Amino acid sequence: MVRLNTCPICGKTVPPATDPSGGMAPFCSQRCREIDFFRWSDGRYAIVESLSADDVEIKQIEASASEAQSEE
Repeated sequence: MVRLNTCPICGKTVPPATDPSGGMAPFCSQRCREIDFFRWSDGRYAIVESLSADDVEIKQIEASASEAQSEE
């Protein structure tokens, strides 16, 4: 069964692109593409990464070092 893609902005069905580099995919129109772009540029979207224990430890060390410098 072929699952039709839907536009992530408005939810309309997006026809399959014959040329992925030249189409609007995954958007149905230029308008929806621009809405998505402006949401990214406005900071409404974010890519969240899970942190490892090492990453958390490094951030804590950096925070305590910057606190020590600001107290001087």
